[in-house]
Amino acid sequence: MARPRRDSGELPAVERLEVAFWEMLAEVPYKELTMTALSRRAKVNHNTFYYYFDSLDDMAGEMIERNLVPELPAQIFASAQATAEATRLLGDSYLQVRFRRICLLVGPHSATWIVDKLEKAVIALWLQAFGIDRSDLTRDDELRILFIFGGVLRVLGQYGPTEPASLEVLTTGSLGAAALATLREIATQRSPGASKTA
Repeated sequence: MARPRRDSGELPAVERLEVAFWEMLAEVPYKELTMTALSRRAKVNHNTFYYYFDSLDDMAGEMIERNLVPELPAQIFASAQATAEATRLLGDSYLQVRFRRICLLVGPHSATWIVDKLEKAVIALWLQAFGIDRSDLTRDDELRILFIFGGVLRVLGQYGPTEPASLEVLTTGSLGAAALATLREIATQRSPGASKTA
């Protein structure tokens, strides 16, 4: 099948593949996705799929990278009202789409390696937002960060994709407040220029 002309009104093949990926991930477990079914839904041939991606796993990895919002951790944690800031940011329709996709990536239809990769990527974004070198973290820091971000992602996967306002539920009350306070404490202690007390 020839690639559509730009003026044809049809989405480019790679975008149709991405749309098909998200639709199918919402319908069937990741392990049941096939390149053939994905290509069929996107109305492209399998050679077109391989032009853009090496495999379904390669595509899933790309979807993680494309849907993370690098500026989100700094914006949320820079605010004294992190819950309100997260809700405000996720009220943006562009971010809502990304939020729903992240929920799909960690959802019950996902694969363990995808959840693990996304967890590592989210933690890396948080560390980068505060200029923290991972080697400066103590073992306790690592455990607390993993517990918080891993827990949040798994909750989002279990109950998502839902309205982005559901993130507010995770950050309210004593558990959410403690998680945010813990992350702020680590950022304060481990950011460049902070005292390196363990």
